[in-house]
Amino acid sequence: MHEACKKTNDKSFLNPNHANVRHLKRMANTFMQLQQHRHTADYDNSKRWTRTEVLADIELAQDACETWGIISKDPIAEDFLLLLLVNKRGRN
Repeated sequence: MHEACKKTNDKSFLNPNHANVRHLKRMANTFMQLQQHRHTADYDNSKRWTRTEVLADIELAQDACETWGIISKDPIAEDFLLLLLVNKRGRN
């Protein structure tokens, strides 16, 4: 999923709704950030999470869900879902 989000951030879209592209790329960035935080929480016992940090991450996740509601009917959202399902590391 991280690779699919990275590819989405680097992608140029044909005839896009520019606002939806910005939303999609922001959502992909949020996913990568939250995935890294989850990885840190799972494997780095030296990291102590503050309430403020946790609440900020929850807000990011909520914003991403709201963003998906905005763009979910756009063809770029369907392409993103397909990329999440079929993306293999090292394949284009």
